[in-house]
Amino acid sequence: MSTLMSHYSDEALARMIMAGYEAPSTANIAKRLESELQRDWLLAKQSPNDVFIMLNLKRTRAKMIENPLFRVWCNYGLYFNRMNLKTKWDPIVELTQVYGGDKQLASMLVAAMKTPSTEIVATKLQSWQVSLWLTRRMKPAKVHSLLGVEGTMADDVSQFLYKQYVAAYEKYIGPSTG
Repeated sequence: MSTLMSHYSDEALARMIMAGYEAPSTANIAKRLESELQRDWLLAKQSPNDVFIMLNLKRTRAKMIENPLFRVWCNYGLYFNRMNLKTKWDPIVELTQVYGGDKQLASMLVAAMKTPSTEIVATKLQSWQVSLWLTRRMKPAKVHSLLGVEGTMADDVSQFLYKQYVAAYEKYIGPSTG
């Protein structure tokens, strides 16, 4: 890995690794290289935020979840959490900063949940966002506003998320008073 790292940027290596996953004949090599890259980043004391910057993910903000490097970043963050018992990385905290707030991130995730290619990852991220809101004891009225529920159809994903949030809020925090 050190030879590759001396010739290629972290972004270029991550792109090569993701390309390797596409062919069954190179998927195992790609997995091993990704593990080595994660280990090297960890040994170099790179935080997930550092890796986010190295992979230039902010410049693809509009379509970040569709970017194959987003997966590399998420995988590293999860690896970082497994290896660091004292420091925990939360992708939602970081993405909230990148997108400029809860409302903007929620809007992006709701839109991404409606797209087949990003639905799974957006749903997972939305779940983390809801967990963070519950941890912060965010009132359902605030979440209603953040999700842009007003004026949406009953079967809209934002309506569904809001109902799920209210149910979780009432289960873990208590009756909603607004």
